[in-house]
Amino acid sequence: MDNEPPQQMRSREPSHTLESSFVIEGDACDLEESGPVLGLQSDASLSSFHNDPACHDPHLGLESGKLADPTIVDHGDHHHHKKSAGKRNINAFQLAMLTYFFTCGGPFGIEPSVGAAGPVITLVALFLVPVLWSLPQALMSAELSLMVDENGGNIVWVQRAFGPFIGWINAFNYLVSAFASMALYPILVIAYLPQHWQDDLTDGEAFAIKFGFVFIIMLINMWGISWVTRLSLIFLFFILSPFLAEFIALPIMGGLQWDRLGDVPAFTDIQWSLFISTTLWSFGGYDSMGSVAGEVKDGRKTYITGISIGLPLNILNYFLPVLVGWVYTPDRSVWVSGYFTTLAYKMSSVLGYYMMAASVMSNFGTFNVTMASMARVLWAMARAPGDAQQLPSFVALSWRRAKTGTIRPIMGIVIVAIVVTMLSLLSYDILVQVTMFMRVVNLLLEYFALIRLKYTEPDTPRPFVVPGGKLGAYLIVLPTIALSGLLFAGGDWQLWTITGGANVIIVLTYFLKVAGQWLWRRYSPLAPNDEETKRIIN
Repeated sequence: MDNEPPQQMRSREPSHTLESSFVIEGDACDLEESGPVLGLQSDASLSSFHNDPACHDPHLGLESGKLADPTIVDHGDHHHHKKSAGKRNINAFQLAMLTYFFTCGGPFGIEPSVGAAGPVITLVALFLVPVLWSLPQALMSAELSLMVDENGGNIVWVQRAFGPFIGWINAFNYLVSAFASMALYPILVIAYLPQHWQDDLTDGEAFAIKFGFVFIIMLINMWGISWVTRLSLIFLFFILSPFLAEFIALPIMGGLQWDRLGDVPAFTDIQWSLFISTTLWSFGGYDSMGSVAGEVKDGRKTYITGISIGLPLNILNYFLPVLVGWVYTPDRSVWVSGYFTTLAYKMSSVLGYYMMAASVMSNFGTFNVTMASMARVLWAMARAPGDAQQLPSFVALSWRRAKTGTIRPIMGIVIVAIVVTMLSLLSYDILVQVTMFMRVVNLLLEYFALIRLKYTEPDTPRPFVVPGGKLGAYLIVLPTIALSGLLFAGGDWQLWTITGGANVIIVLTYFLKVAGQWLWRRYSPLAPNDEETKRIIN
């Protein structure tokens, strides 16, 4: 039995296995699957996490006029297979649906932008922000996702470009931002209930609704990402249909005040921080496509299709509801979270209940795919070998179904559910602004990783390249720097304190981690004694 070939051993694995730890063999670039041990399957072939450039250069050999096996990575005398997340089952249409829900999932949540800055500035921003903020993210994500063809997204990209310290700062800025952003959706579920329902809810009942919302989506994600994409199509139709009904009914009803469309508040009356944060948040998330790169098939075509459908749909998703809603009720004071439901109730109680259901479905759909993305990011952070590891190994505990070959990052899903449920107790305005402040740090590091990898890994295959090469990579980051400057300039001292303090803690925890590892290796009797093992761990 001990000499049984790996293929035969795998054939005896149960249909559902848990993946968590990894075994290191050979040198730092030679990480292999160790095989099943008591139902646990080791999985550590993430060569992209190494700082050694030799571990990052997957040469695709040509032999007899044919492309050699693209899953084989050649590192001198060593050959091993790049480990994907299992079977690739996300096609172009499914990625387009994921993109829509990664980035907006419906117009709900844009109302505070209108309340903060009025209709003209908001409508102009709805066209400018996708071009200046969203499209660069989409181009960056397409290049890096296809170059680094594995789950994990920006966590993997920045780690690969800059090493463990900058990778640590990026990862935890992303985590704080993403958790704060996800906590907005359970809050919005409550905000879109009829006002008399909200008034009757106790704090305990409101928390129970939020918990139930998160728990149901947690179960869906545990079943697998294919279910996420299937449900997304149903959600898309259900979410947009009441807005289509409004768009048809309001002109018939009359009373639209088109002359108020040009209302522009005084500069000092505009809540710039809330406006910029809400608008950028509404159009963000295109880089999240990289978190499922290991499960996308026919990469180049799939990513281009997802971007081509997702971006125009995102613009229309916000533009028409804001336009029609404002000319019906041109009053900034009523444009708060939940206003679209209020507007629908003014037209018809039936449409009001339908809009309420659509808002719940919108938040459900967006939260659904965001949880899928976040769980895979946590999974990637916990699977990295040596000093590149950013979370404990148990966080990578996952479930692989032999029938489909796809991975369910079970522990990551559970952690996301718990953290988000707790954060949903905070206020909406604070969460959305903290989201964007931390997100900007993360996003800028992603762009810098794109640029750096063009210099450090110029020969690594890139099925898609940002137009313009290195110059194009520099140019697409400029709008993000400008918008980030506006965001920071509009922030108050509380936001600066929260985000600045969070980053101080992130840096300190990194050095505490490094110090703890050094003390363990130097003084612990359990630390490895042979120099080769120490070199691999380091």
